[in-house]
Amino acid sequence: MADFVELQPGMRVMVPSPEGAIAGYFSSTVRRIDRRGLLIDIPRLDGEDLFLKPGQQLKMFVQIHGRLYEFESRVRSADLQVLLEEPGAAKKTERRSFYRLMLSIPAVITIEQPHREGADEGDEGDEEDEEPLTEEVTILDLSGGGARMRTDTELAVGTQLELKFPTDRRSLRLTAEVVRVTATETARGGTRHEAHCMFTDIVRGDQDEIVRFVFQKQREFSQRGVA
Repeated sequence: MADFVELQPGMRVMVPSPEGAIAGYFSSTVRRIDRRGLLIDIPRLDGEDLFLKPGQQLKMFVQIHGRLYEFESRVRSADLQVLLEEPGAAKKTERRSFYRLMLSIPAVITIEQPHREGADEGDEGDEEDEEPLTEEVTILDLSGGGARMRTDTELAVGTQLELKFPTDRRSLRLTAEVVRVTATETARGGTRHEAHCMFTDIVRGDQDEIVRFVFQKQREFSQRGVA
């Protein structure tokens, strides 16, 4: 196996739907890697198993150390689990591991204000400065890996924040980091700030809920002829 494909048991791999990535990604877990090949669980999406047969070529994506890698392999056998040949050369890809949907969702961000050096503990004014900053924002697009949102203030790259927003099933509370910011002038001469955020320490259940929500909205938009 190529030495830069650092697959390990327990890693999650994503397999694009045969209907195209826009239809979703089937999720699986690496169970074993040895000279016999790569053993994974049957990929599943919304409770549906992905039907595979021996000899079939399979494209997969895996995130390693924050980077997304794409690699291909061939199915050796598929029963209760899937045995694949040793993957070929992996390549780093800029493709998002999750389909990103443009929409508009009201949300709230909370940012912890850093404590100022040299502040007097008895100064009541300084205590007010240390209160978390809360702001109502609008999510403009969303994926299982992050979100782009419109804010009233310009957030610095590297800002750590908590993001709260609802799906059609429940409310999510996630931690995120600002990775890019943009600013554009409005028709009225003002400035609109947009922050591109990456989710950090997101649990699988929350990520799966976002992916499910995004694809559900995409189907609804398609049925209405919006997308």
